[in-house]
Amino acid sequence: MGTDLCVPREKIGPEFRNEDLELVHVRVDEERNLRRLDTGAFVRNVVNEDPGDPAAFMMAMLEDVPADAAADELMVSTLLRGVPPAFVRLDDRDDETIVSKVMALDVDVAKVDLLISLGRVAREGGLTEEGLREMDRFLENLEGVEDVEGIEQRIRDRLL
Repeated sequence: MGTDLCVPREKIGPEFRNEDLELVHVRVDEERNLRRLDTGAFVRNVVNEDPGDPAAFMMAMLEDVPADAAADELMVSTLLRGVPPAFVRLDDRDDETIVSKVMALDVDVAKVDLLISLGRVAREGGLTEEGLREMDRFLENLEGVEDVEGIEQRIRDRLL
């Protein structure tokens, strides 16, 4: 189980706008597809091999669509590059992930870029359980200071 940060197929572009993002709670089925936890509806394929460029990667997410998938509900992940699996894994369906905490922030910064930046910090520091807990606490603290004047500019200056 986990969370994915998706956009509908028609919203694919060089940059992902916050208003187009959808946090989707997913599970991997026996066919290695991601399906919604709540309804079981197909979201996208799991892509194991990086085909080399982002466009090919996105196409691979929708390459083998099962017969029960609704064409207008197909989505692709925005978490292609640099977001560690630990940022999306759920132990319990009611838990939060780093991705869900970033999405809950009420700030006007590019959330995909923020997640990529946090992923880079995690990789450079060697992502440990303690490091993940520290990042989790950081995001909880950040959520509490959203209304502080200049917080968005500080996020951009320090994290993006």
